[in-house]
Amino acid sequence: MVKRVVIMRRVQPANRTSLTFEAYGLTMSLDFLDAEMCLKAGAALPAGARLIRDEPGYERLAVNARGQLSTETPVREFSFGVTLGPVERLASELRQHIALHSPDLFVHAGVVAVDGAALILPGRSYSGKTTLVAALLRQGAEYLSDEYAVIDERGFILPFPKALSIRNVTGVARDVDPAALGARILPGPTSVRLIVATRFEADAPWAPQPVSHGEAMLHLLQNTVAVRSQSAMAMRRVRLVCERADALAGARGEAEPAARDLLARMRAPSPGQ
Repeated sequence: MVKRVVIMRRVQPANRTSLTFEAYGLTMSLDFLDAEMCLKAGAALPAGARLIRDEPGYERLAVNARGQLSTETPVREFSFGVTLGPVERLASELRQHIALHSPDLFVHAGVVAVDGAALILPGRSYSGKTTLVAALLRQGAEYLSDEYAVIDERGFILPFPKALSIRNVTGVARDVDPAALGARILPGPTSVRLIVATRFEADAPWAPQPVSHGEAMLHLLQNTVAVRSQSAMAMRRVRLVCERADALAGARGEAEPAARDLLARMRAPSPGQ
């Protein structure tokens, strides 16, 4: 992959503060044009990020007082006019930057685990995946993410935990800690047992149908963040996941009945057991 070069404005050393960290195979230094923003930035780092000492040669990104990164790809806000604060904006832009450039593969999806195996719910914003993830957590599933399924080189899912962004009927989101739903975060890589492509449709009956490995791959690839720039790696890792997992597709109505059924499927013995 061609490494992107970011051209930054030169600032005076007295006004420059930096923060360097590792996360998901990337190392980057954030250069803050506003010292106060630097003091707040720790809250914007993804879970599991490790602060390290700055060294020459690390990727450098400038951050302005609004929390915006000096990248070529601005964050798309799905907020119905709600303005993100600087820390929230920086967190969102960092997540997007990591998803685009990590050596791991990032797929838009909700992910939970049941009895040590992962259930992936691929889908973009407003497909209803976070509502279904929350229902699964309330009924006993463990949490990996409501935003990304992160696939490593073995085809396992890495946790990408963050507060769940649960929207009300007007579309305004509030952050909910998974612990408030009675869930714990699963800490390590997890194999996949089930992939479910579903989206909310009012009054739709819950009757998902099995789909082939090829169809399951298509659902994951359609939601892969860097599918164009990492196409060969994306195909390889998505195939690994789909070869080991069952897959279903179908619309859903209310989240609770779908969650109960999915938990029962996850807890049922695998064929041959």
